[in-house]
Amino acid sequence: MNLVIIVISALAIKKGLSRRRKQQRHFHSSLQTHRPSDFRRTYTTINGETVKSMGEKLLADYFYQNDIRYQYERTAWTTDNKLKHRRMISKPDFYLPDYDLYVEYWGMVDTEDESNRADYIKSMKWKMARYDENKIKFISIYPKDLDDLDRIVRAKMSESARTGRDRRDRFS
Repeated sequence: MNLVIIVISALAIKKGLSRRRKQQRHFHSSLQTHRPSDFRRTYTTINGETVKSMGEKLLADYFYQNDIRYQYERTAWTTDNKLKHRRMISKPDFYLPDYDLYVEYWGMVDTEDESNRADYIKSMKWKMARYDENKIKFISIYPKDLDDLDRIVRAKMSESARTGRDRRDRFS
């Protein structure tokens, strides 16, 4: 009887370890590419906020852990004083009020569906052009940046402070 319990316990432990490894592999692979279905899910940040992607969660957690104040999906507006009313441009993923800086996480740029990717990149370029036209400071974060988030975010924020924009953006 004791041998049966030991064997069952060993199998349960092995199954638990296997499940954990599978979850870790899934987590790391999810950082590499995003599928449109990823954006139907929601994720909860350390701070208790609900965000729309794992990449946004990692960014929000990074800002929170590094005492960088942020607002999630704050609306970016036109700045043209000739217009009677300001117009909404978009809702970038993050706004950093202490830096007057928006952060866009382009999580679907590497999606495997070529049609979705083409539409997404077209939308990215449109937003970037509107930000530039309205002199809105922003930086772009891509899925590949998540592996070295601290270095990338600091470098891009520093570049933005000097020039008003992340000049190394590959889609500008």
